[in-house]
Amino acid sequence: MPPPEHLHYSERMPGTLWRALRPLLLTVVVVGVVFVLFSVGVAIGTADKCGGTRFNTSKDWNYFPPRWDCTAKLPGQG
Repeated sequence: MPPPEHLHYSERMPGTLWRALRPLLLTVVVVGVVFVLFSVGVAIGTADKCGGTRFNTSKDWNYFPPRWDCTAKLPGQG
């Protein structure tokens, strides 16, 4: 085997490690982007889920699973 200075950069260990981890990193990025887009779609699609016309309702976003958590207070409660 020739000395390391005669090898191409792509044949050295860091390049090999990068080539080994690149599919994993790409998968994590794709899953993250799909999850964010799905969460945004759920947030927009269910934005009026809690109503709020008769009761004092507030909503909090739950990240996993993506959904709105509604809390309603009856009239007369703080």
